[in-house]
Amino acid sequence: MHYPKRIWQRISFLTNAEVLVGCAFLLAGIILVWNGWEKLQRLYLEFSGYFPLRLPDNTAKILLHSFPLIFKTFINTVGSLCSVLMGALWAVSGIGEALEGRKKWAQAPDLDRPEVVAESLRSGRSLYWKTMALPVRILAGLVPRARFISPITYEMIHHVFMSVLRIILVGAFVALILYLLGLVPVLANRYLQWNVRLAVPSGDPLYWVLVLLIIANGLIAMSLLPFRKPQYGRGNETIPVCGTGDPHLFFALLEEGCRLLSAQGPAPSSPYRLERSDNPVIKGTLIESRPKEIPSLAGPAGYLCLPLIPVLLSSGFGRLTDFSPEISSIYFIDFLSLNLLSYALDVALAMALILAGVHFGEWARKLLGVRRFQSAVVFCSLAAETTASPVQLASSSRKGSEYSRPSQWRPVAEIDEAFAQWAKNPNMERDFLVEICWAEAISDSATEDGPRYITGMRESEVLRDSMRRLTQLPFYVNLERALPGGTRSSPVGGTGPRESVKNSDQAKSGD
Repeated sequence: MHYPKRIWQRISFLTNAEVLVGCAFLLAGIILVWNGWEKLQRLYLEFSGYFPLRLPDNTAKILLHSFPLIFKTFINTVGSLCSVLMGALWAVSGIGEALEGRKKWAQAPDLDRPEVVAESLRSGRSLYWKTMALPVRILAGLVPRARFISPITYEMIHHVFMSVLRIILVGAFVALILYLLGLVPVLANRYLQWNVRLAVPSGDPLYWVLVLLIIANGLIAMSLLPFRKPQYGRGNETIPVCGTGDPHLFFALLEEGCRLLSAQGPAPSSPYRLERSDNPVIKGTLIESRPKEIPSLAGPAGYLCLPLIPVLLSSGFGRLTDFSPEISSIYFIDFLSLNLLSYALDVALAMALILAGVHFGEWARKLLGVRRFQSAVVFCSLAAETTASPVQLASSSRKGSEYSRPSQWRPVAEIDEAFAQWAKNPNMERDFLVEICWAEAISDSATEDGPRYITGMRESEVLRDSMRRLTQLPFYVNLERALPGGTRSSPVGGTGPRESVKNSDQAKSGD
């Protein structure tokens, strides 16, 4: 049983974004430094024969006819220097990122919107989409499966959409510039009677790179969509309670009991006390065990981005270091009119490849940087409070009541007045109905500081057995004040402990 765990511990770096992206940039940096340094050595050997400089008398004339060679040498030199410097920078940062990525998070971030999590657990449905922007709510209303997309995924899809929009705008801007430059000779000849020669190259190579970037972003967006409906199952139990205790005491006892759901280690986070927005009398408490980080293989697009980082970066700088168009001795005015735009477009294509490599590096960090956690979540809510008898409460719990309808919750910001009133008269009989829901929750967080979102809930046989015991713990409490002589006084209220009335499902199961 422990063998798969040992195997996973050996390959756990496969899901560590910092380590993987750091290694990708380290590889890219090594390639760039090697290629750039090799090109600088070749340039030095090529021009070392001219040192020390001995300028002939016709130097100015030679320079005016050697613009293609000067331009090519300038691009090769600057590109090689940038390749060495940027490669060294990325290699060092890659090593630092890989080493930093080996550190574990101190603790899981807090849950985002606990009131939404509570209602999701109570109803067994994903409800984050109702708290998001209007376009998301419209989409979720039209496509029910879109309701299960987490806010992290929606944020990434938004980034994909903005990236595609920027790429389209860049392509449109380049097309517009090339079109206007193509009109320059015609307009200059028509309105200014100038004979202007300007060779406008085709932007097809750059357009193809932009199209490939759009396709890659589309694949990333598709990998984020849920093709399988996430599970949102949970267990629940309705318990009629009668006695002299206040519902807040029942919540407190259950909260303390649920601390047993966490293994040994740091204490779990504090429970979230909630109340119904439309009926503040209805209270509830959301309890979560200490989240445990579990292995999570991110979407395949994250791993697809990793090899693209060194490939695109090395291709972009390679076009600059090996920039070698056809060179001929030509006067600089003829060169500017016939070749300048073509050279500039080649440089722009190389820069596009470099920026694309950095872009996919950021995507790899986002896609592989999502951490996944597993925890037990329990929501106990006051379903009803009445003066009816325990038998009537049990009957109403079997038939169902208003608590089964959708509800909205909000955090409790102050001490409850009902609890304060009970403290003044603790002997008062209180009969109420509580609903307890529980599930094994899967949550995701994109950053160390959170927030963390519930992405799935499922029933667990182990958790069900634990909850059967924990829900009974409050009924075993029977505190008495010990007298000096060693005798016991009567329980507060004078009636002694009372056994709770269980619903029909409990009676059948024998709990």
